Amino acid sequence: MSGSDRLRMLLYADDIVLFCEDVQELQSILRIFDETFTRFGLTIATDKTQTLSFNVPEEVMNAKSLISLREEPIENVRRFKYLGHVLSNEVANNASAFLNHQISSAFSKWNEMKSVLLDKRIFLSTRVKLLEACVRSRLLYSVQAWQLNTKEMQKLESVWCGFLRRMVKGGFSRANAPKNKKDLSIPVEEIDWAYKFSNENIREITKSSCIKAFCEKQHLKYIAHVTRLGNNDLQKQFLFCTTSKTSSSRWKKFSDTTGLDESQLRRKMIDRKEFQQLLSLVFGNARMAGAPDEDQSSNR
Repeated sequence: MSGSDRLRMLLYADDIVLFCEDVQELQSILRIFDETFTRFGLTIATDKTQTLSFNVPEEVMNAKSLISLREEPIENVRRFKYLGHVLSNEVANNASAFLNHQISSAFSKWNEMKSVLLDKRIFLSTRVKLLEACVRSRLLYSVQAWQLNTKEMQKLESVWCGFLRRMVKGGFSRANAPKNKKDLSIPVEEIDWAYKFSNENIREITKSSCIKAFCEKQHLKYIAHVTRLGNNDLQKQFLFCTTSKTSSSRWKKFSDTTGLDESQLRRKMIDRKEFQQLLSLVFGNARMAGAPDEDQSSNR
């Protein structure tokens, strides 16, 4: 909702998302779409069309089908992937389902490229650039639209540092630990299972920025892009919607990141050159401190 306006559908290439209040409304709109498309020689693929319901009883969410098209039932699902983003009506697992999808996608690309990424004959700087271009892009796909809490951000940070550790010689070496269970050369009281290199050390060696800083920079760049759009654009209306509960908290977060109040930050975003200078000032240090060293502290 934006004031008195209601978002009814999303259009992207040949993908269409419809938002309806109930099953009857959805069935009627889908029939109208189908009849209109048929007149122009187009056909809705029933095998690629699915429904996902929210704020309804559990039996409705679990139903195999809620509507039909040309007498063919349309599958009703609990999880749907739209433009690379996983949507789920399982409230308890919504965020975890999204994160797990991003992480598994990144690991899939890592396994595909690990023979190159772990090849010590290639300069580390070159391999890190490949990692950022091919693996981090999977891990942080559409990051500019994310709203993650601290725990979720730390999870992503841990995964990213895990990739970097694999590429650094001795990245998983312990500070002072026995080589195996039979090794008694180190007194028990002196054993230290912490990693020899902390997450910050790993980022310094690889010259890679932390996930938190990267996400904040991408988010700010996208908000600045929306701010420069025309006042009639839907994205800008939602961003500056006064009825939005997250509007004030969003700008407060931006203010904390940049050190500017909301009005100053908006003026900076309008001017591309000034905004780029602001980003350079705030994120100039590519290895700025990020999430706590979870790997380090959890293995002490």
